[in-house]
Amino acid sequence: AYLRWGVSCLKHLVGDFAFAIWDAPRSQLFLARDPVGIRQLYYTRHGRRLLFANDIKAILRVLPQQPSPNQTLLKQVLALNPQAWITQTAYTGIAKLPPGHHLLAGRKVKVARYYGVEGMPAVQDRSDQDCIEQFREAFTAAVSSRLSSSTTAGLVVSGGVDSSSVTAITAATLGTSGQRGQVPMLYSYAGKDCSDCDDWPYLQQLLARYPGWNSTLIDGDALWALKQTAADRGYTASEPEIDLTTRGWMDVAHAAGRAGNRVLLTGHGGDEVMLGDAYHNTGLLGHLPVSDQRREWQYFKAARRSSSLRLLLSGIIKPAAMAGMPPVLRKHLRTWKQQNAIPRWLCTDSALRSDAEAGVEAGNESVYGETFGDRPTLLQGTGYRLALGGPHQRAFSSIDQAAGHHQVEFRYPFYDTRLIELLASFPLRMFFRNGATKWILREITRGLLPNSLRNRTSFCTNPVSYTHLRAHETNDLISYAVIGLK
Repeated sequence: AYLRWGVSCLKHLVGDFAFAIWDAPRSQLFLARDPVGIRQLYYTRHGRRLLFANDIKAILRVLPQQPSPNQTLLKQVLALNPQAWITQTAYTGIAKLPPGHHLLAGRKVKVARYYGVEGMPAVQDRSDQDCIEQFREAFTAAVSSRLSSSTTAGLVVSGGVDSSSVTAITAATLGTSGQRGQVPMLYSYAGKDCSDCDDWPYLQQLLARYPGWNSTLIDGDALWALKQTAADRGYTASEPEIDLTTRGWMDVAHAAGRAGNRVLLTGHGGDEVMLGDAYHNTGLLGHLPVSDQRREWQYFKAARRSSSLRLLLSGIIKPAAMAGMPPVLRKHLRTWKQQNAIPRWLCTDSALRSDAEAGVEAGNESVYGETFGDRPTLLQGTGYRLALGGPHQRAFSSIDQAAGHHQVEFRYPFYDTRLIELLASFPLRMFFRNGATKWILREITRGLLPNSLRNRTSFCTNPVSYTHLRAHETNDLISYAVIGLK
């Protein structure tokens, strides 16, 4: 692809990647990272050399001395504002190539963005049936393209509609392509200590639907001791952890590695690209036609536990006022809100510097914040933007590193850019109606999943586990997450 199109080859690639190509005729190094940032790519300058790797530990091993901590990033993380993690790391001088960017290193080092929301299609009003058929085709392509592996793929099932839908499409794909001999392994959590996190009943429904499939249950009661992970899973955090449920992913990777599964498909990303929290986002209300606002009003009120007056102010009047505000004023307002979110005891000059000022590296002409320009429509790039946020990027980094230790690769069908671009063109009614979120996803799995599972609206493992952590070694966990940089 590079020989044919050069740097433009990135527009023709599908999937998750981070790679380096040495172009000898041009004496130029070409680095690139996938649009969502699933795979990692770190780099730093050392003298006249440019060091790069997909694991930050590889760079740390070759440097003559360990870099000093990145105080700017650590202060923002402590302030629960980890956006700097998109381009920076916990070490001064070591940067991350941002998602959807490439780097050219010749006489100069230049970072540029090749993918963003600007090229995504505008919202097009079309019939429900047309949307359903187009989405079914795109989602099937996203799942089937990620099943490719030298070994049988595994599936991480949380019991929610996202991972269950991936499972259903996988079953349909293997059946229609004559690959029924490839029996996937299902991985799920099961625990007695936190009964709300036990997805075994939902896994049983899937197994009953697809007899002959195998399953492995991860002991949910052992997932809380993140501080012990280094000892029993061979994983030591190279940067502070902010997602305390990462331990669950590590245990799945460990089990899959032992079973010989090298690829694991998950439903991660479904909430982001399918507006899973639609009824908690009152800003969506003002973007609905008046007739739809009347129908959905009661569901927004119930989800937000809000009065009609407060819903009117937050869902219609405030968004309208923001939309009529000059772009410069909106930008200053966002900056002011971000700065005021940081506790005063952390408010030093360095703590308040933006990503661009803190500097990926002197001389870079690309400012990552440009990716977040004003979008023409509410849905355009919604899931993509959420995936690019600091918390998601740190989680991808952690999961990628932990999985790599067990020679396992997590893959995320919902973060297929073809799927994201299609969803950006759908009207809002495809995502939520009559109190149900992810409406179109539930429609394409009609007949493929048991109705009790397809229509599930209760929380599954991860959201509940955050709350449950409060009763399990909270102080030790936070100490390890923040201070345990080894």
